[in-house]
Amino acid sequence: MTMNCKSRAPAPPPGHTTCSSTRFCVAIVIMLIAFSLFATMANAATDCTTGSVETCHNDAADEHIATDGAEDLDALQDRLSQELVDWIRSTEGGYINEKVQLRRSGDNDDGPRGIFTNDVIEADEIICTIPWDIIVKPQQPEDDDEEDDEEDDYGEDDTCSTMQALYDDMKEERTPHGRYLKSMPRNFLPAWWSEAGRELLQKLLGKRLPPQGVRDHHWTKNYAGEAEDCDGDMHDELWSHAVAMVSGRADDDLLVPFYDMINHRNGEYMNTRHSIAEGRFYQLVAHRRIEAGEQLYNSYNQCTVCGGRHDEFGTPEMFFHYGFVESLPHRWFVSQVRLKFDLIESDDPGGEPQVKFMVPPSIWGVTFMEDEVRRLEQFGEDYRDDEGLAATISPFELEMIWQYHNAVLTAFRAAIQAAEDEIDESVWLCDCDWYLVRDWDKEGCNFW
Repeated sequence: MTMNCKSRAPAPPPGHTTCSSTRFCVAIVIMLIAFSLFATMANAATDCTTGSVETCHNDAADEHIATDGAEDLDALQDRLSQELVDWIRSTEGGYINEKVQLRRSGDNDDGPRGIFTNDVIEADEIICTIPWDIIVKPQQPEDDDEEDDEEDDYGEDDTCSTMQALYDDMKEERTPHGRYLKSMPRNFLPAWWSEAGRELLQKLLGKRLPPQGVRDHHWTKNYAGEAEDCDGDMHDELWSHAVAMVSGRADDDLLVPFYDMINHRNGEYMNTRHSIAEGRFYQLVAHRRIEAGEQLYNSYNQCTVCGGRHDEFGTPEMFFHYGFVESLPHRWFVSQVRLKFDLIESDDPGGEPQVKFMVPPSIWGVTFMEDEVRRLEQFGEDYRDDEGLAATISPFELEMIWQYHNAVLTAFRAAIQAAEDEIDESVWLCDCDWYLVRDWDKEGCNFW
């Protein structure tokens, strides 16, 4: 599964701190000093068991995917993906570099699909060019003046129109792209989960752990009936799937063939960047030299055009909006306690993950993590061996819940230990744009 970076800035996350004056922030500092007298520190070992980023597969919903009986689902998707590649290459203006191939990962090629190189690709070399005409996008009204400026035609987000266009493509199987997306797994985003699955996930999150609101967040509230001007039928399985595909894979309101197959990973793994020539093409190029055998990765939150997502969108938001727990590196952002750090791989093979604080950890932030670790450990004792959960929650949903549970514990245990010699309350002297700091040692609070 792949999802693309949306360049517009997201709304502030739930619980985001707001300040009306410097006096308010000073008051917070005074409260923290008093609070720190009663706080304690705790150390714990790390245990990294984060899940795969490349795929989100829900077997419980695969009955909606039609095969010809002689072809299993994996074989069908392999065939459809190759048809898609051939279609793009045969389209006027379409290009896919011969040095890349879509295949499965793993030593036995039995892992999730990804796009890999079979030869060295140099920095700035074109990986693919997708003609504008075959991108799934908002439909122009028939009475639009053809001479209108293209930026006016496509400048405003119209996600509902894109969903309708994809729905029509999949229903009528107009293009290889539509046929391929129609074969994708269902219900992989938390907003599509069962009520029991969302309820258990909310229990894991408690009242403070991000992302909040999953229990009440259901796709039909936003993209069915009269909501958001989308008039799709909430009882139509294919409409539900179209909404999920656009929500999880589109770049704003553009659903781009082949590009939407590229998986996410940050740090040194991110090796591509894209550009758009509206009305002409969508292009992907190498961000750096890519060695033979590497997988192509984009970033859904730290790309070159990700806007506000770079600062406010981390591992919890990735899970909520895209339905997977990303592989390292992680970014953890908890606004109400002004906590922000990255969890990165060790320089030593097999070593424990390392923590890089984006802002100094405060005693409030550390205590928050300690409280959450204790609560999550209890959650594990209460539910991990509960065989009755399988009666109402799919294996996929349970797997994702435990992946996220393990990811939070891993990150918070490592951060608690790393914060032992770094506790500093100066983050509370910053304005409410504290989270925009990208290099505390150079910028501190004075980053404008």
